[in-house]
Amino acid sequence: MTSFDRPRTRSSLLRGLALCLALGATALGLQAAGGMGGSAAPTPEDAPPPVKLLAAEEVLHLAQSELRETLSISGSAAPVQRVTVSAQVSGLIEAVAVQSGDEIPKGALLLEIAAGDYRLALQAQEASRASLAAQLAAVRAAYTRTQTLADRGVAPRSSLDAARGEVDALTAQIAAAEAQMRLDAARLERARPRAPFAGVVTRRLVEPGQLVQAGAPLVEILDLSEMLVETLVPLDRLDEITPGQQARLWLPRDPDRSFDARVERISPQAVEGTRSARVYLRIPEAGGALPAGLYLSGEILLRSARALALPESAIRQEAETATVLALRGGTLTPVLIGTGPRWQNGSLVEITAGLAPGDLVLARPLANLAEGDSVRLATEE
Repeated sequence: MTSFDRPRTRSSLLRGLALCLALGATALGLQAAGGMGGSAAPTPEDAPPPVKLLAAEEVLHLAQSELRETLSISGSAAPVQRVTVSAQVSGLIEAVAVQSGDEIPKGALLLEIAAGDYRLALQAQEASRASLAAQLAAVRAAYTRTQTLADRGVAPRSSLDAARGEVDALTAQIAAAEAQMRLDAARLERARPRAPFAGVVTRRLVEPGQLVQAGAPLVEILDLSEMLVETLVPLDRLDEITPGQQARLWLPRDPDRSFDARVERISPQAVEGTRSARVYLRIPEAGGALPAGLYLSGEILLRSARALALPESAIRQEAETATVLALRGGTLTPVLIGTGPRWQNGSLVEITAGLAPGDLVLARPLANLAEGDSVRLATEE
């Protein structure tokens, strides 16, 4: 062997080793491929669709609810009954029995006007009537005797007629005296004016010793148990209001303090310079809790019903059909529905068909959701 044989041998060994390593790697690759069972890797199309989460505010739980259509109103409260008691006779005020702020019952004595002259006149008429009654008794007795004589032919018929005339004249005088007695008695009673209804004295306008003439104001009384509220309603809403409709009124500064009311009457003409008419509401049980002139806000109940309803945002209107996306078996499913009247000033639509209490409906369109999507509520575990 020459000196050049050894290097060539090493080079051949290195080339052989490299070839073996390459063949081994190829074999391992084939073995790994065979270990996969010969099937292809999964593609995105074969993966199950993702389940999307819905927040609680994105879903509506249907239930029967009380639907109401109301009309907002406002106005000032005034007593149903208020009166200024005036003098019916002239005279000197002897005494005043009430003060401002007093609560008084119906028929309570308010004051006394000096009535000595009326009392004397009544006594004179009573005496006159008694005298006339005595004269009438005597004339009737004379008439009876004259009639007996006339029947026997002893007394002329003219005597009987004269006796009858005296009876009739005295009877008329007694009737006139009795009428004057009633007038004098009424004047005595009018000198003691009384409250025409139960209420509160708001003003006392006279004092003892004051001389008043018939017609002079004496005392002002308010009945705060029932109040009347005057409000203005646009003419285009007037046909929705009828007497007897229920209403609710409250203090603007204290909305929790409310009062039941009802429509009492409706003015048939517009207020000058406006396109509104006056509507009057009665608060039948104010109970004195509302001062006169107090400003109130409120609403008139136009109609009500108990039914299913959805906001307009949940409904998809297409031509003459309406649908919603409901959660059915974990999938957003389009459901054809029937719709009825609108409620709460148009914010809700009554559902008449297609849905039932307990159904879950998408509250509004969402950009990342469409029909057929798998969904569940975020609150579900």
